[in-house]
Amino acid sequence: MVVEKRPYLIALLSPVGMGMHGQVMNGVMSSSPVKNDTFRVYHFFSRGLSDQAITQSVEQILEARFSLIITIGLSCALVAKKVLEQKKVNIPHIFVGITDPFAYGLGESPEDLIAHNMTGILYNAYETEKSVQFLCESKPLMKSLLVVSEQISLNGAHRRPDWIAEELAAIKSVCESKGVTVSHYAAPTLAELYTYVEKNVDSFDTLMLPEGTTTFNIYESLGDLCTKHKKTLFSGLIEPVARSAALGYGASYESMGEYAVEYAYKLLVEGVPLSKLPLFRDLKGRQAVVNTEVARKQDLDPEHLEKVCRKWDGLIFRSLH
Repeated sequence: MVVEKRPYLIALLSPVGMGMHGQVMNGVMSSSPVKNDTFRVYHFFSRGLSDQAITQSVEQILEARFSLIITIGLSCALVAKKVLEQKKVNIPHIFVGITDPFAYGLGESPEDLIAHNMTGILYNAYETEKSVQFLCESKPLMKSLLVVSEQISLNGAHRRPDWIAEELAAIKSVCESKGVTVSHYAAPTLAELYTYVEKNVDSFDTLMLPEGTTTFNIYESLGDLCTKHKKTLFSGLIEPVARSAALGYGASYESMGEYAVEYAYKLLVEGVPLSKLPLFRDLKGRQAVVNTEVARKQDLDPEHLEKVCRKWDGLIFRSLH
């Protein structure tokens, strides 16, 4: 009699299902061990980025017998570590989408992470100055740039409180020398962000969605709004440029999810000890990206845009995907 082996159950915890987080999730779900049912993945979304909201999700995860937990982003990783330690639950924890776990208090050393049954998939910090340089070259007549973010991603993300101030300083350091004014709006909610942009659409000619904010949850709506009013939408991720942003500078992050599942396979199936799975940095580089079809509708010269993008060795879309 052949006994069919049950799949390993994995909990995947994230505050949102779009943007970088959504791409990591896609990488997890499209991996071979998930497709062939070696792993069965269950999604858990916290209701916000506060300690309390994420704690509730982690406690919900602990009610079932999961073999491993994957967290996306710094907030979920920090809270999951704290709850697992408090509950004295010894479950492997793979965190994804963090630039430096030690700088943000996730651990004191690699040995400390191992002691807490943790390892992770890291990525490089966003190249803000380079992204804005590309934007300025692509739109040399740009006069006013609006940078938008949502308050939840600033107050509840366990980041340094001066994170957005540093981003804005880097943006202004490039723009202001070229005569471009830079303004910033941090909305209480995404609905209020859209309303603000719509009401103030005449105050800017370019709208920027920085990497690391939750604004990507509504990039399609913002893209439609920019197209309607002949404004340019600039994205810190590649995905929006394939659909509704004229240009951007970023990467696709499915590979981080794939790497996380590789580590899970080594741990659960191959029996490799966690101490043999060090922190892995996904070096997949960011790149310039444009969409000439969208550019025509968002106040950009497609021929000039292609020329600049080739200079930057970037990715060119010529239709909507």
